[in-house]
Amino acid sequence: MRACCGNWKFCVVLFAFVATSALEGNVWAEEGAAPEGLVLTESAICTGVEERLPVGKADAFATGSKVWAWLQFENTGDEVEIQMVWKKDGKSVFSTAVNIKRSKSWRTWSRKKMRKGKDVGPWTVDVVGPGGVVLKTLNFNVTEG
Repeated sequence: MRACCGNWKFCVVLFAFVATSALEGNVWAEEGAAPEGLVLTESAICTGVEERLPVGKADAFATGSKVWAWLQFENTGDEVEIQMVWKKDGKSVFSTAVNIKRSKSWRTWSRKKMRKGKDVGPWTVDVVGPGGVVLKTLNFNVTEG
């Protein structure tokens, strides 16, 4: 049985390069990073959005209410699509894609109505960039209202 590609010297050099680069953080440097030029400058979980600004910022909400996840980006790069993934107890419940255009202050949001008897418990909203990179996680709790 041949190991690697049959050229053991090549395999040794390749292994050394990958191991050294991984230790230095070079091979996967872009993984976990936002796209170039994209910065999440502010975020909030709130009860509403008025004039593109969050109102009623909180970390606990009652069932029967609408919960909003609000984001503000600075994007000096190309337009990029992100996902807002709403999770209850770590399981994805709802997701929406939003485009972040080139702007010094691009604001976007999504919302979900919290149902009585079904949505009680801890929630998160993951802000997910290209390649599945989680840029931010927002946390909140829902109680019976």
